[in-house]
Amino acid sequence: MTIVIPLISGNTNIYGIYVLCISITSFLQYTDLGFLSAGQKYAAEYFALNDLKNEIKMLSFVHFIMLIFLILCVLVILFFSFYPHVIIPDLNENSRSVASSLFFILAVTSPFILLQRYAQSVFSIRIQDDIYQQIDIAVNVLKIGCIWFFYKNNTVDIVNYFILIQGLNLLTVLISFAVIRRMYRYDFKLVFKSFCFDQAIYNKTKRLAAATMISTLSWIVFFQIDSFIISKHFGITSVAIYAIPYFLLTFISNLYNTIYYPFLFRFNHFIVSKNDDRLYEFISKIFEFSFPIFLLPITVLILLMKPLIIGWVGFGYDDSILVGQVLIASVFFLYITMPYNYLLLSLEKTRILNVNSLILPLVFIALLFLLKKEFSLLAIAIAKTSAFIISALYLYLSYKVKGFNLFNFILKRIVCIVVSLTILFVSYYFLAPFLENIKPKNPLSMVKTIIVGLIICTLSMSAYLILNKDLKLFAKNILSGVLNSKKVNLG
Repeated sequence: MTIVIPLISGNTNIYGIYVLCISITSFLQYTDLGFLSAGQKYAAEYFALNDLKNEIKMLSFVHFIMLIFLILCVLVILFFSFYPHVIIPDLNENSRSVASSLFFILAVTSPFILLQRYAQSVFSIRIQDDIYQQIDIAVNVLKIGCIWFFYKNNTVDIVNYFILIQGLNLLTVLISFAVIRRMYRYDFKLVFKSFCFDQAIYNKTKRLAAATMISTLSWIVFFQIDSFIISKHFGITSVAIYAIPYFLLTFISNLYNTIYYPFLFRFNHFIVSKNDDRLYEFISKIFEFSFPIFLLPITVLILLMKPLIIGWVGFGYDDSILVGQVLIASVFFLYITMPYNYLLLSLEKTRILNVNSLILPLVFIALLFLLKKEFSLLAIAIAKTSAFIISALYLYLSYKVKGFNLFNFILKRIVCIVVSLTILFVSYYFLAPFLENIKPKNPLSMVKTIIVGLIICTLSMSAYLILNKDLKLFAKNILSGVLNSKKVNLG
């Protein structure tokens, strides 16, 4: 998408419609109503017990639930394909035709999402997400390469390109299932046979599913309806303006989630083996390792937001800069919310999860209502970041992780933090002049900005690593483990 966006963002109306379709696609990921998260937890436990039969039954059941609600959503999308003005009021004739076509294609191909989720679940509970990611990356490279076949006269044939994207999503599914069958001897006959309602599995999952359902619904309100709100209240052009920083936020959040998500299943494995000491030792290492990864790169990204956006999509998206800086600031607080959410889900602390799930949308909607007249589009970014802050504080204060105190953690590392941030800002001061005359919508400008960012990150991260004895020891242990495994393989 980093390469594709500059090519399709020239026409803000068409790009805004495309973004709306992508938002609906993201929304469809949550049609399991919380049963998928619950099912993955129990499937991971069955995997730990080497019980493939019950693992398959569990995953098939929760994806059957997802299918029921996916069908309802498909009917709504089909309605939008015939009456696009209902969701996007300010459409001209050409934009209306494009919107109708994209919504219809999305409705027809929506079942691919369910198949992708099933494949991801199988890999995830084995903590082998990297296999699916490799397949996904390879197919995404094809998506990027193929866009040039649809690019003529400085415009992209977005409808036919969207058809290609959906076709390649099906290719991802087919390759994934072929790998699953070969690697895990997966019984697909049992998958189809179990793809139905099962009262016993429902009784087992409904309590945890109810908690995750509340979480899912709140996440939809908090994270997935931005484009719909903007389209209705600020116009389709504002959807395009917001989409650029929103893409950055989603990309970075997904990147961190890729790092954290396998830990959920590791937590489940520790819980099944009733090894609490290892569980809390493991999460303490996560906090230690991830702190500089959140603090330093995110600070650099906020500082370089202006040259990044101008070099990426041009001056027409100036309003995206401040919105992006405020939105990206919210990622700081994922340092607390991501591991806490996964840990609490594994421990089945449903009350805390439910309250937190209510905090996010309520704070977001309340602040948006109060601020939208004064700050317009920026109000969404302010409301979202504020909700993240309050959520992080609530989770931290509601459940004490054994051996972890945030205040003491920061105080113990205050020298590392101050020195690394000082180096970061000094480096930015000296390197920022190289980015003053950035050419709009220019790949070389993007590369230049990324190189400056990498230099600043490397200098500040190196300082943190050198000064932090615990992290340095942790890095040495990982490095020695990698080297020893290579020696074994060579031997």
